[in-house]
Amino acid sequence: MADDMGFKTDVIFPPKVLREKFFPWYQQIAQVTHKAGAKFIFHSCGNINAVLDDIVKKRIGCPPSF
Repeated sequence: MADDMGFKTDVIFPPKVLREKFFPWYQQIAQVTHKAGAKFIFHSCGNINAVLDDIVKKRIGCPPSF
């Protein structure tokens, strides 16, 4: 799944909005994918450091390798 959440310097939406409106949906999609025995891969361009811990804790994705 790819959804660009960041600009060059920060996230597009405030972290609170991402946590409340976006991440529950991403988490649900990831859970369904995992239950089906498939791997869920999440990609986002831009600076998402403000919410990266949330993405990992909610099992939406893992930290990117640079």
